[in-house]
Amino acid sequence: MAVDLVFLEKIVLAVLVGALLGFEREYSHRYAMAGLRTFSLISLLGAVSTLLSQQLQFGFALTVVAFAAVCVFSLLMYVNGQKRKRFGFTTNISLIIAFVLGVMIALSLFFEAVFLAVLVAVILFSRERLHAWIGGLTKREVADLLEFLVVLGIVFPLLPESIRVGSVEVPILTIWMLIVMISVMNFVAFIAAHHLRIRHKMEVVSFLGGFIDSTATTSALSEMYSKGKEKQLSAAFLVASAGPFIRNLLIVAFIMPSIAGVLVLPVAVGAAVLLLSSYLISRKSKPLKLHVHNPFGVTRAVKMALVILVLFVLLDFLKAYSQNFFLAASFLGGMASSGGTIISITGLASQSAIASNSAMFGFLFAIAGGLLSNVFFMVLWGARRVSGGVLVPSLVAIVTSLALLLIISASY
Repeated sequence: MAVDLVFLEKIVLAVLVGALLGFEREYSHRYAMAGLRTFSLISLLGAVSTLLSQQLQFGFALTVVAFAAVCVFSLLMYVNGQKRKRFGFTTNISLIIAFVLGVMIALSLFFEAVFLAVLVAVILFSRERLHAWIGGLTKREVADLLEFLVVLGIVFPLLPESIRVGSVEVPILTIWMLIVMISVMNFVAFIAAHHLRIRHKMEVVSFLGGFIDSTATTSALSEMYSKGKEKQLSAAFLVASAGPFIRNLLIVAFIMPSIAGVLVLPVAVGAAVLLLSSYLISRKSKPLKLHVHNPFGVTRAVKMALVILVLFVLLDFLKAYSQNFFLAASFLGGMASSGGTIISITGLASQSAIASNSAMFGFLFAIAGGLLSNVFFMVLWGARRVSGGVLVPSLVAIVTSLALLLIISASY
């Protein structure tokens, strides 16, 4: 009699997926009522009940009965835990998830089931860190996050795919999705900055702060200025200035990977110049503490959306007159928002409204505008001595990046 290998693969995978969740529960709660064996059996039950229902042509009747039994078992476990003063419903929910994962495997959703199993295991194992992170948020940060999520849920379904402004087709939905993507990237950087436990924390926090919002980070560094801190603040500013180089390259890679591939070397060298300059300045200085601000907020999102909309129309209008006008507008737009300007430039390039070569130079000019405007803000906010120490490295980074792009574009 031939052995059905597909059946065996599904059974083994169901047991392993359940074992993954059970292993995490047993490790995190050594005296838990449900551990590795229980979770493996629950997942196996989900797979077997579904396979038998398909074999016997019962529809999903056996699966529904088995699911109801697992729910009752989970509820009884919860009641028993309450009597023993063991509060929490995470393990009980995890049992139901294990059953569902078994069903998914029986339906040949192998990749999806494994991915969800790993994701659930990570969430379960991250309990302490998640609680520590939530406890470390301020009331304002929580309010901004919830406000942003509410607006995201309300605005997204109402947005048109695009609108026409004059002769320009503005992809509203794509712009909004990019703003959300940037906010998520910024949020990851924000979390990383708050929970770093490494030797060079100041340098990494400065980089992440610049990644999130270089102008806000520049403002925070300026507020820390006092005599004797020039070297530390100069180094922190240069590291923060490298952040937008990487963030904006990721934005371009999302919209037009072909342009991003050409920009990798100029961007990497420009960022490297800033980081190396920072190291040479700070190698004998004592580190400072820097607080990174929350990247979420409706005001920030609306501001970026308006900047992108205006620049989308303005850049399309100016490119018809002269390349110089276009680059000047990119530079000035970068002073207001390098991220918003680069989204506009890349969006126009993706519609073939401007040439890819123009878009790449506009990218670097926008970054240059943002970088030099932050140097100017250092002067404006009273840190004149710091601005003097960062101006030359900033100019070297800009000129080097532009020179490399000129060489690369000439070879195409």
